Amino acid sequence: MLVIAVLLVRRRLRRGAAERARLETHRHITPAQRGPLVRVLGRHGPHKILLVTSAWDAEASKFAASLQGALSSANWSASRKTIGESSGIKGMRVEVSADATKQENGSAKALVKWLRSESFSVEGPSTMLPSQRDRGAPTIKLTIGTR
Repeated sequence: MLVIAVLLVRRRLRRGAAERARLETHRHITPAQRGPLVRVLGRHGPHKILLVTSAWDAEASKFAASLQGALSSANWSASRKTIGESSGIKGMRVEVSADATKQENGSAKALVKWLRSESFSVEGPSTMLPSQRDRGAPTIKLTIGTR
């Protein structure tokens, strides 16, 4: 009986260590992912996209930088916006302006499809209300929330 209890405790400790390791690594675009992403989005671009992160989330900011480089390689112009408060989003959310073109909508869908194919948690694309879009901001917005 004691042996079984010890084995169960060891299993729980290993699971806890694996979960901590998972949380300590940040999301990023790997070299193996970069090529396919650039090919997919290159067929749909060039477009402008706004990447939004919280000032309090260093992990999301690092991921945004990683993604921004890949988007740039696909001839997408990615600008960044940091908000002071938490976005309240777990994972990511893609939004498209109500006045977006058919091509912009299709490109946002392609981005979401690729992110999901790589097991990133992402919502959308959903329609951004005119009041939610800053004047002159890109019609596609990707908010990167907490992991």
